[in-house]
Amino acid sequence: MRISVVLRNGFRLFRETISLNLASVITVITVLFIYSMFVIIGSSSDSFLKEITKVDSMRVYVKSSSKTSVDELIKQLQEVEGVRSIVYYSQEDAYSYLKDSTVNINYLDKIPAELFPAFIEIAVKDDFQEVSRLREMERRIISLANVDVASYGEKWVQNFSDIRSAVKIFLVILTLLLTVSVGIIIFNTIRLSLFRYREDIKIYNLVGATRTFIEIPYVICSFVEITIAYFISSAFVYLFMLFMNVKLLTPVGLNFIVLPDVFYYLKTYIYLVIISTIASMISVASFLNKVKSINES
Repeated sequence: MRISVVLRNGFRLFRETISLNLASVITVITVLFIYSMFVIIGSSSDSFLKEITKVDSMRVYVKSSSKTSVDELIKQLQEVEGVRSIVYYSQEDAYSYLKDSTVNINYLDKIPAELFPAFIEIAVKDDFQEVSRLREMERRIISLANVDVASYGEKWVQNFSDIRSAVKIFLVILTLLLTVSVGIIIFNTIRLSLFRYREDIKIYNLVGATRTFIEIPYVICSFVEITIAYFISSAFVYLFMLFMNVKLLTPVGLNFIVLPDVFYYLKTYIYLVIISTIASMISVASFLNKVKSINES
Protein backbone atom coordinates (compact mmCIF):
# COMPACT_ATOMS: atom_id res chain seq x y z
CA MET A 1 0.00 0.00 0.00
CA ARG A 2 1.53 3.29 -1.11
CA ILE A 3 1.23 6.20 1.30
CA SER A 4 0.82 8.75 -1.49
CA VAL A 5 -2.18 6.85 -2.86
CA VAL A 6 -3.83 6.68 0.57
CA LEU A 7 -3.22 10.40 1.16
CA ARG A 8 -4.74 11.31 -2.20
CA ASN A 9 -7.73 9.13 -1.43
CA GLY A 10 -8.17 10.87 1.93
CA PHE A 11 -8.13 14.39 0.50
CA ARG A 12 -10.32 13.30 -2.43
CA LEU A 13 -12.79 11.84 0.02
CA PHE A 14 -12.90 15.13 1.95
CA ARG A 15 -13.50 17.13 -1.24
CA GLU A 16 -16.23 14.82 -2.47
CA THR A 17 -18.06 14.92 0.87
CA ILE A 18 -17.52 18.65 1.42
CA SER A 19 -21.24 19.35 1.78
CA LEU A 20 -21.49 16.67 4.46
CA ASN A 21 -18.27 17.79 6.14
CA LEU A 22 -19.29 21.46 6.09
CA ALA A 23 -22.08 20.88 8.59
CA SER A 24 -19.73 18.86 10.76
CA VAL A 25 -16.99 21.52 10.58
CA ILE A 26 -19.42 24.28 11.57
CA THR A 27 -20.66 22.19 14.50
CA VAL A 28 -17.12 21.47 15.69
CA ILE A 29 -16.21 25.17 15.35
CA THR A 30 -19.17 26.07 17.57
CA VAL A 31 -18.28 23.43 20.17
CA LEU A 32 -14.61 24.46 20.23
CA PHE A 33 -15.50 28.15 20.43
CA ILE A 34 -17.73 27.62 23.48
CA TYR A 35 -15.19 25.29 25.06
CA SER A 36 -12.25 27.67 24.56
CA MET A 37 -14.23 30.62 25.91
CA PHE A 38 -15.00 28.77 29.15
CA VAL A 39 -11.45 27.42 29.43
CA ILE A 40 -9.80 30.83 28.94
CA ILE A 41 -12.16 32.59 31.35
CA GLY A 42 -11.85 29.72 33.85
CA SER A 43 -8.06 29.55 33.73
CA SER A 44 -7.82 33.35 33.89
CA SER A 45 -10.07 33.36 36.95
CA ASP A 46 -7.91 30.65 38.51
CA SER A 47 -4.75 32.72 37.92
CA PHE A 48 -6.47 35.80 39.34
CA LEU A 49 -7.60 33.93 42.48
CA LYS A 50 -4.13 32.43 42.87
CA GLU A 51 -2.62 35.90 42.92
CA ILE A 52 -5.04 37.37 45.43
CA THR A 53 -4.70 34.36 47.76
CA LYS A 54 -0.94 34.68 47.79
CA VAL A 55 0.01 35.37 51.41
CA ASP A 56 3.30 37.15 51.96
CA SER A 57 2.91 38.09 55.64
CA MET A 58 1.55 36.81 58.94
CA ARG A 59 0.52 38.85 61.95
CA VAL A 60 1.39 37.64 65.45
CA TYR A 61 -0.29 39.25 68.48
CA VAL A 62 1.66 39.02 71.73
CA LYS A 63 0.43 38.26 75.23
CA SER A 64 3.00 40.45 76.93
CA SER A 65 4.45 43.55 75.31
CA SER A 66 7.31 43.93 77.78
CA LYS A 67 10.67 44.43 76.05
CA THR A 68 12.16 41.23 77.47
CA SER A 69 9.21 39.06 76.39
CA VAL A 70 9.06 40.61 72.92
CA ASP A 71 12.83 40.29 72.35
CA GLU A 72 12.68 36.64 73.39
CA LEU A 73 9.74 36.00 71.05
CA ILE A 74 11.52 37.70 68.14
CA LYS A 75 14.53 35.42 68.68
CA GLN A 76 12.27 32.38 68.63
CA LEU A 77 10.44 33.59 65.51
CA GLN A 78 13.72 34.13 63.67
CA GLU A 79 14.38 30.40 64.05
CA VAL A 80 11.04 29.41 62.52
CA GLU A 81 11.45 28.04 59.01
CA GLY A 82 9.90 30.27 56.33
CA VAL A 83 10.33 33.61 58.14
CA ARG A 84 12.00 36.20 55.92
CA SER A 85 11.88 39.29 58.15
CA ILE A 86 10.23 40.54 61.33
CA VAL A 87 8.87 43.96 62.31
CA TYR A 88 7.54 44.68 65.80
CA TYR A 89 4.68 47.16 66.33
CA SER A 90 4.21 48.38 69.87
CA GLN A 91 0.80 49.60 71.05
CA GLU A 92 1.70 53.14 69.98
CA ASP A 93 2.98 51.88 66.63
CA ALA A 94 -0.19 49.80 66.14
CA TYR A 95 -2.29 52.90 66.89
CA SER A 96 -0.33 54.99 64.36
CA TYR A 97 -0.48 52.13 61.83
CA LEU A 98 -4.28 52.01 62.07
CA LYS A 99 -4.64 55.79 61.77
CA ASP A 100 -2.38 55.88 58.72
CA SER A 101 -4.17 53.03 56.99
CA THR A 102 -7.75 54.27 57.51
CA VAL A 103 -9.62 57.37 56.45
CA ASN A 104 -12.70 59.16 57.74
CA ILE A 105 -12.61 57.46 61.16
CA ASN A 106 -12.47 60.56 63.35
CA TYR A 107 -13.23 58.79 66.63
CA LEU A 108 -9.83 57.07 66.54
CA ASP A 109 -8.34 60.21 68.13
CA LYS A 110 -10.55 59.64 71.16
CA ILE A 111 -9.37 56.07 71.76
CA PRO A 112 -6.23 55.68 73.90
CA ALA A 113 -3.29 53.95 72.26
CA GLU A 114 -3.06 51.54 75.20
CA LEU A 115 -6.18 49.75 73.96
CA PHE A 116 -4.52 48.68 70.73
CA PRO A 117 -2.71 45.33 70.79
CA ALA A 118 1.01 45.10 70.07
CA PHE A 119 1.87 42.72 67.25
CA ILE A 120 4.69 41.37 65.16
CA GLU A 121 4.43 41.32 61.40
CA ILE A 122 6.29 38.45 59.74
CA ALA A 123 7.25 38.53 56.06
CA VAL A 124 6.94 35.00 54.67
CA LYS A 125 9.44 33.53 52.20
CA ASP A 126 8.16 32.89 48.67
CA ASP A 127 8.37 29.10 48.93
CA PHE A 128 6.29 29.12 52.14
CA GLN A 129 3.23 30.87 50.69
CA GLU A 130 1.28 27.67 50.01
CA VAL A 131 -1.66 27.13 52.38
CA SER A 132 -0.29 23.86 53.77
CA ARG A 133 3.08 25.43 54.66
CA LEU A 134 1.40 28.52 56.11
CA ARG A 135 -0.67 26.31 58.39
CA GLU A 136 2.47 24.52 59.49
CA MET A 137 4.13 27.87 60.26
CA GLU A 138 1.02 29.04 62.10
CA ARG A 139 0.99 25.92 64.31
CA ARG A 140 4.65 26.36 65.21
CA ILE A 141 4.23 30.06 65.99
CA ILE A 142 1.09 29.57 68.12
CA SER A 143 2.98 27.02 70.22
CA LEU A 144 5.47 29.73 71.32
CA ALA A 145 5.01 31.02 74.87
CA ASN A 146 4.30 34.72 74.30
CA VAL A 147 1.99 34.30 71.26
CA ASP A 148 -1.68 35.15 71.72
CA VAL A 149 -2.94 34.83 68.12
CA ALA A 150 -1.23 34.21 64.77
CA SER A 151 -3.19 34.94 61.59
CA TYR A 152 -2.60 35.13 57.85
CA GLY A 153 -6.25 35.67 56.80
CA GLU A 154 -6.87 31.93 56.55
CA LYS A 155 -10.63 32.30 56.18
CA TRP A 156 -10.36 34.31 52.96
CA VAL A 157 -7.53 32.13 51.68
CA GLN A 158 -9.63 29.00 52.25
CA ASN A 159 -12.71 30.53 50.58
CA PHE A 160 -10.77 31.50 47.46
CA SER A 161 -8.98 28.12 47.44
CA ASP A 162 -12.38 26.38 47.43
CA ILE A 163 -13.44 28.51 44.46
CA ARG A 164 -10.22 27.58 42.62
CA SER A 165 -10.89 23.89 43.24
CA ALA A 166 -14.43 24.26 41.88
CA VAL A 167 -13.10 26.01 38.76
CA LYS A 168 -10.61 23.18 38.13
CA ILE A 169 -13.32 20.51 38.52
CA PHE A 170 -15.54 22.47 36.13
CA LEU A 171 -12.75 22.58 33.51
CA VAL A 172 -12.17 18.82 33.83
CA ILE A 173 -15.88 18.13 33.31
CA LEU A 174 -15.94 20.56 30.37
CA THR A 175 -12.99 18.75 28.76
CA LEU A 176 -14.76 15.41 29.14
CA LEU A 177 -17.87 16.85 27.50
CA LEU A 178 -15.74 18.25 24.67
CA THR A 179 -14.16 14.83 24.15
CA VAL A 180 -17.53 13.13 23.94
CA SER A 181 -19.07 15.84 21.71
CA VAL A 182 -16.23 15.99 19.17
CA GLY A 183 -15.92 12.20 19.18
CA ILE A 184 -19.63 11.73 18.42
CA ILE A 185 -19.60 14.39 15.68
CA ILE A 186 -16.61 12.80 13.93
CA PHE A 187 -18.02 9.29 14.41
CA ASN A 188 -21.36 10.18 12.84
CA THR A 189 -19.81 12.16 9.97
CA ILE A 190 -17.54 9.27 9.04
CA ARG A 191 -20.41 6.81 9.42
CA LEU A 192 -22.59 8.82 7.00
CA SER A 193 -19.72 8.98 4.55
CA LEU A 194 -19.25 5.21 4.80
CA PHE A 195 -22.91 4.62 3.98
CA ARG A 196 -22.58 6.98 1.05
CA TYR A 197 -19.67 4.97 -0.33
CA ARG A 198 -20.85 1.51 0.70
CA GLU A 199 -20.98 0.33 -2.93
CA ASP A 200 -17.38 1.40 -3.44
CA ILE A 201 -16.41 -0.44 -0.27
CA LYS A 202 -18.04 -3.60 -1.61
CA ILE A 203 -15.98 -3.27 -4.79
CA TYR A 204 -12.82 -2.79 -2.70
CA ASN A 205 -13.79 -5.96 -0.93
CA LEU A 206 -14.19 -7.88 -4.18
CA VAL A 207 -10.78 -6.82 -5.49
CA GLY A 208 -9.12 -7.77 -2.20
CA ALA A 209 -8.57 -4.34 -0.63
CA THR A 210 -7.22 -4.45 2.90
CA ARG A 211 -8.96 -2.97 5.93
CA THR A 212 -6.17 -0.41 6.29
CA PHE A 213 -6.58 0.73 2.66
CA ILE A 214 -10.24 1.47 3.36
CA GLU A 215 -9.73 2.89 6.85
CA ILE A 216 -6.85 5.37 6.42
CA PRO A 217 -8.58 7.75 3.92
CA TYR A 218 -11.41 8.26 6.41
CA VAL A 219 -8.90 8.99 9.18
CA ILE A 220 -7.22 11.57 6.92
CA CYS A 221 -10.64 13.03 6.10
CA SER A 222 -11.38 13.50 9.82
CA PHE A 223 -7.90 14.98 10.33
CA VAL A 224 -8.52 17.62 7.65
CA GLU A 225 -11.95 18.35 9.10
CA ILE A 226 -10.74 18.83 12.68
CA THR A 227 -7.76 20.93 11.53
CA ILE A 228 -9.93 23.37 9.59
CA ALA A 229 -12.44 23.60 12.43
CA TYR A 230 -9.74 24.10 15.04
CA PHE A 231 -7.88 26.91 13.28
CA ILE A 232 -11.07 28.81 12.44
CA SER A 233 -12.41 28.49 16.01
CA SER A 234 -9.02 29.49 17.50
CA ALA A 235 -8.92 32.62 15.35
CA PHE A 236 -12.48 33.56 16.43
CA VAL A 237 -11.70 32.91 20.09
CA TYR A 238 -8.45 34.90 20.07
CA LEU A 239 -9.96 37.90 18.29
CA PHE A 240 -13.07 37.88 20.49
CA MET A 241 -11.05 37.62 23.71
CA LEU A 242 -8.70 40.35 22.55
CA PHE A 243 -11.65 42.61 21.80
CA MET A 244 -13.32 41.84 25.15
CA ASN A 245 -10.09 42.38 27.08
CA VAL A 246 -9.04 45.61 25.37
CA LYS A 247 -12.38 47.27 24.60
CA LEU A 248 -14.69 46.07 27.38
CA LEU A 249 -12.80 44.96 30.50
CA THR A 250 -9.67 47.11 30.56
CA PRO A 251 -11.58 50.44 30.55
CA VAL A 252 -13.39 49.38 33.75
CA GLY A 253 -10.26 47.92 35.39
CA LEU A 254 -11.16 44.23 34.91
CA ASN A 255 -8.32 43.18 32.65
CA PHE A 256 -7.94 39.78 34.31
CA ILE A 257 -8.29 37.64 31.18
CA VAL A 258 -4.98 36.07 30.20
CA LEU A 259 -4.77 35.20 26.52
CA PRO A 260 -3.36 31.66 26.15
CA ASP A 261 0.12 31.10 24.79
CA VAL A 262 1.11 28.99 21.79
CA PHE A 263 1.58 25.86 23.95
CA TYR A 264 -2.10 25.92 24.92
CA TYR A 265 -3.14 25.97 21.25
CA LEU A 266 -0.61 23.27 20.39
CA LYS A 267 -1.72 20.94 23.22
CA THR A 268 -5.40 21.45 22.40
CA TYR A 269 -4.79 20.74 18.71
CA ILE A 270 -2.89 17.52 19.42
CA TYR A 271 -5.65 16.43 21.82
CA LEU A 272 -8.33 17.04 19.18
CA VAL A 273 -6.36 15.17 16.51
CA ILE A 274 -6.13 12.17 18.84
CA ILE A 275 -9.89 12.31 19.54
CA SER A 276 -10.79 12.59 15.85
CA THR A 277 -8.41 9.78 14.88
CA ILE A 278 -9.78 7.41 17.50
CA ALA A 279 -13.41 8.33 16.69
CA SER A 280 -12.92 7.85 12.95
CA MET A 281 -11.11 4.53 13.43
CA ILE A 282 -13.89 3.24 15.69
CA SER A 283 -16.51 4.39 13.18
CA VAL A 284 -14.80 2.67 10.25
CA ALA A 285 -13.98 -0.48 12.23
CA SER A 286 -17.54 -0.88 13.51
CA PHE A 287 -18.90 -0.34 9.98
CA LEU A 288 -16.50 -2.81 8.40
CA ASN A 289 -17.27 -5.40 11.03
CA LYS A 290 -20.79 -5.44 9.64
CA VAL A 291 -19.45 -6.10 6.18
CA LYS A 292 -18.39 -9.71 6.06
CA SER A 293 -15.40 -11.09 4.25
CA ILE A 294 -13.33 -7.90 4.24
CA ASN A 295 -9.71 -8.89 3.85
CA GLU A 296 -7.57 -8.25 6.90
CA SER A 297 -4.35 -6.30 6.43
